Amino acid sequence: MKVGVGNLLKAYGALYEGALGNPADILRAIPEAIGGEEGLKPLLKAVRGPSDSLVQSVPYIFAGLAVALGFRAGLFNIGAEGQIGIGWLAAVFVGYSIAGLPAYIHLPLAIIVGAGAAGLWAAIAGILKARTGAHEV
Repeated sequence: MKVGVGNLLKAYGALYEGALGNPADILRAIPEAIGGEEGLKPLLKAVRGPSDSLVQSVPYIFAGLAVALGFRAGLFNIGAEGQIGIGWLAAVFVGYSIAGLPAYIHLPLAIIVGAGAAGLWAAIAGILKARTGAHEV
């Protein structure tokens, strides 16, 4: 496989853009931040902070921990990402369809429904394995 300098620069540029933001947007925002009326707002909007990476990666970190816990128990769970998706979908449905509740009830309700839906989704494979001995894969 032939690897050129242009391909390496493109790959590292994509990594940089994913971690910190588009360099062109950042360079455009610097003069606006220095002499503009909005102050640092354009620059802060252009730069993507480490918190964005954490927001995107934490669900997958927890999925990895859940898979590791299953492995320690002697189970094989390849459906962690699907369970996250089903839980997310159920929590979003409850969050948008039920209106008028105070936040201290609404948020835990959405979390509980999401966790329950993900558990039910995982239970399909668990029941099949327990009753029929079917393999998870």
